[in-house]
This record gives sequence, C-alpha cells and structure tokens, in this order.
Amino acid sequence: MRRLAAAALAVGTALAGTVVAAAPAQAAAKSFTTKNGWGTLKAYGNYTKTSKKLTIKVWLADGKAYNGWSPGVQFRTADAKKTKWKNSAVYYFVDKSTKKPADRVFSAYRGAYTKGYTGHVYVREIGVKVSNGQTVAGPWSKLK
Repeated sequence: MRRLAAAALAVGTALAGTVVAAAPAQAAAKSFTTKNGWGTLKAYGNYTKTSKKLTIKVWLADGKAYNGWSPGVQFRTADAKKTKWKNSAVYYFVDKSTKKPADRVFSAYRGAYTKGYTGHVYVREIGVKVSNGQTVAGPWSKLK
C-alpha cells in the first residue's frame, strides 16, 4: 500500500511539474488613458506587448451629448529600430440611427487592435466632428 501511494505521489508530482513548465509566459497588461485636453472625450484601455505580438484593447468615452464631437483613437507602431512604421485607421463609433459619428454620453468597448510592429507603440486621441466627419488629432503619446 505504501509503494502504491509513493508511486502515485511521484507521478502526480512529475505531472504537476510538467504542467507548470508548459504554461506560456504571459505579458502583464498595462493601462493607458489619452490626455489631450478635450474635457469630455477620451480613449482608454490596456495593452500587452511581447517581442512577437501586440494587443491593444480600447474603450471610447464621451461625457457630453450633442456637443458636435465624437471620441476617436489612432495607434502608431514602429519596429525596434524605428525604421518601419504603421498607423492604424481612426477608430470611433457610428450612431446607427443617424449613420454619423456618435454624439451622446457613453463609455463603451470599441475593440482590439492587434496589427503593427511591437517595438514602439503610440496612441493619440482624435476628435471626430459629427457634422462632416473631419478629424482633429491630439499629439502622439508613447505607451511604455
């Protein structure tokens, strides 16, 4: 009986060691909030970055309805040497009833950005004018 218990304990310990060793390394998520000066518009979220993969999850928030502006966000990525760059599209919400940029009070998940390089990551807040879709961009902020 003791041999059986010892064997089971040895097998269980070996399997537990295998499971722990096989767990992939996870990058800790870091958070960000855009800071440009629009008092009622912002983008915020979290991101993870490894040498091979980038994931940015973004939420957009508008604190005032019917002010003529909708919040948007844009990302810029570069390789480690800053010789190659990629800019994302401008992401914002469209009101289903008006088919124009959303201009109401909300805070909602917009989605995840997973394209681009992993060396350097930047974000900027975008104000999208509801009447004609024109954009006004804030400065780029580096995500560290």
